Amino acid sequence: MPERTRDVFVLRMLEGLKMADVAHAMAISTRAAEKHQARALAHVADRLKDWRA
Repeated sequence: MPERTRDVFVLRMLEGLKMADVAHAMAISTRAAEKHQARALAHVADRLKDWRA
């Protein structure tokens, strides 16, 4: 997972920040943060699928 995508995921899911706060902390738009979050969730889902098999 790319570093920026991972950073968004960690701030949002593990640190509990709101998406707007994640975007502000990373100096990116809220929409860009949302896209990174979607990519991260897809990556995690894919890895879990492999883990379950």
